[in-house]
Amino acid sequence: MSIFNCARSHLNLPSVVKFNVTLLKSLYSSSVYDLSSLNSSVVPKESDSCKLPQLTIHEALKCKLSEKLSLKGWIRSHRRLKEHHFMTLNDGLSPKNIQIVVPTILLERKGVKPQFGSSICCKGSLVESRGPEQPLELYCEDIDIIGQCNVLEYPFNPNTSKNNNWNGMREHIHLRPRASRYASLMRLRSDLNFEIHNLMKESGYFNVTTPILTKNECEGGSKPFSVKPIDYPDDVSFFKGKAKLTVSAQLHLETAACALSRVYTLGPTFRAEVNKSRRHLSEFTMFELEEAFIDDLDVLMDKVEFIVKSLASKLIDGQNENYLDVLKSTKYDLTYRLLGRYIRLTYDDAIEIINKKQDVQPAEFGKDLSAFHETVLLEYFEHQPLFITHFPSEIRPFYMKSDGDRALCFDLLGAVGGEICGGSLREDNYDKLKSRMDEVEGLTEELDWYLDLRKYGNVPHGGCGFGFDRLIQTITGLSNIKDVVPYPRFLYHCPL
Repeated sequence: MSIFNCARSHLNLPSVVKFNVTLLKSLYSSSVYDLSSLNSSVVPKESDSCKLPQLTIHEALKCKLSEKLSLKGWIRSHRRLKEHHFMTLNDGLSPKNIQIVVPTILLERKGVKPQFGSSICCKGSLVESRGPEQPLELYCEDIDIIGQCNVLEYPFNPNTSKNNNWNGMREHIHLRPRASRYASLMRLRSDLNFEIHNLMKESGYFNVTTPILTKNECEGGSKPFSVKPIDYPDDVSFFKGKAKLTVSAQLHLETAACALSRVYTLGPTFRAEVNKSRRHLSEFTMFELEEAFIDDLDVLMDKVEFIVKSLASKLIDGQNENYLDVLKSTKYDLTYRLLGRYIRLTYDDAIEIINKKQDVQPAEFGKDLSAFHETVLLEYFEHQPLFITHFPSEIRPFYMKSDGDRALCFDLLGAVGGEICGGSLREDNYDKLKSRMDEVEGLTEELDWYLDLRKYGNVPHGGCGFGFDRLIQTITGLSNIKDVVPYPRFLYHCPL
């Protein structure tokens, strides 16, 4: 397909638009770049340049030789050899770069000095590249600096900066999307977000917009943020009761599941975490689902395993060229582990395995497993995904269905992020649920509507919540959750 047709399909150009295809002969010979053609009549005037098709780099690399076009982007590398400057251009829409060949005489005539990080508009002709790194390059006939970059002060200067690693990028979160690896990570987040919605649609789930402002806490062990208007009197309640930022959408999703059967949501969650570890943030993204008429914990775990494998497979087999930069720099093999065997282990068996290990702090029965104990278990099973089930009911939230003194629940551990998903069957017996709620002062009165779900057309149901960011940690192998969230918020840290 010619560049004319390529551009027309993207820009709806009229068929009468024509391009000068003879200029290539005067610009580029089989042996040397010909500078003699760069006179005032060759450099496009403003009225001519507006006729050039504005393509993305990804689109331009699919077009044929000899046509003229205009490209915009940021300079990723810049070197000078004799009479030409060679620049690598990227527009952020994909990891694909294109080499721009700019005659030095053109830069001198225009009085411009493009540097690494500068944004430019370059007009010229696609020619066959002489280098082995790329099949095509753009021979530049005109160039404009859109935004200059002071390369000496730029934090991500590849020649002088010490910030071109994950720790360094964390110090400049407003600029780190410009680093190629972090741009790859953001494309991966975008694709994973899309794949979740697509998979849930295909699986018959309805997306529900759940509130960020709420009166319930849902997770008993978490600390919510309270909300009130600025400069509002402390003794006056804006919402007729204390409002909080949501710590989970689960209870709201249960109301929808009891009408639509299969529902999910994907959105922000807030918890006042005082832990500044590699696994915790005060704001993070949760992917939560609830389903009616489900009464078997193994069936729920089967669904979770299917979801994780489907998403991991999409990212590996689909558009992974969009984020190879981030996968190459981490433990890419961990992603493939998500496609293999998933271990299922009871809480009792997990305690036994941990306590058989020598030189390991023993796990205390009747208490939650620590991050250290989770790591011990993952190493024992060679970092395969691990379901831990049937925790003691007394250390699980009130809404979980129990079998004797054990909650019908699970935690799914990933190789890097720790717990990436937790779920359970929900208690559908009115009397048992009310008894558990009565144990917490004021909870029954606060969540009387939650009990109503068991009074009118009650059904067995269950659900789970994925830590979206921890799932990305497991896919990429990045050990610090602050590196997979574009704008991390945690204790003493809320910039921008």
